[in-house]
This record gives sequence, C-alpha cells and structure tokens, in this order.
Amino acid sequence: MTTLFGLQTEKGGVTSALERERLDHQKTREEFQRLKDEHAEDIRIHSIGVEFRRGKRTGNKWLAFCPKCHMPAERIGVPGIGRAVACSAKCGWQVWTEAKIEDISSEIEA
Repeated sequence: MTTLFGLQTEKGGVTSALERERLDHQKTREEFQRLKDEHAEDIRIHSIGVEFRRGKRTGNKWLAFCPKCHMPAERIGVPGIGRAVACSAKCGWQVWTEAKIEDISSEIEA
C-alpha cells in the first residue's frame, strides 16, 4: 500500500526532474539562437540561377554557391561549347554563361 508520504516524495522528485529538463531546454534554445546569429548569412539568387551568399564564412564577400546542394560554385570551360558556372561538388547543377562569377556578384551588390 502506497502512503501519502511516499506519493509526496515521488511528486517532489518528478517536479525537480521536470524543472531540470525545463532549464536544460532553455539553455539549449539560447545556445541554438547564439549559433544561428553567429552563422547568419545574406542569400541572394541571381536571375541566371546562381546562389550568392555573404556572411562570416565567406569573409563578408558575395561568393557563388550551388542552389541545389549549397556547395561552392566554380567557373568551368568546356572546349567547343562555352563556359558555365557549376557545382564544385559535382552534384550535376550548372548554368551556361559567358559572364564571370565576379561580374555576376557585382550585380548582386547593386
């Protein structure tokens, strides 16, 4: 048979555990927000389909990224066909353009 004292003790233990979990959750949310703010980036998609990002990891410069997998983009040349901006991770994304990445990124700033 459970006593009143036993139930009160059990309730106190559950209440304490719940309060610890609540405080831990609050700390986790604050840490997540801090990290989110620290790694915030401006993101723009150019009309030809290249994603540009600017933030802490890019040295606060507009750099080209793949809009499909979000890895850095690079300029490639295909002999006899032309030039393109393509995914450096080779995910298959590319866009054909004669424009240089630097020229495209300067349009983002304007």
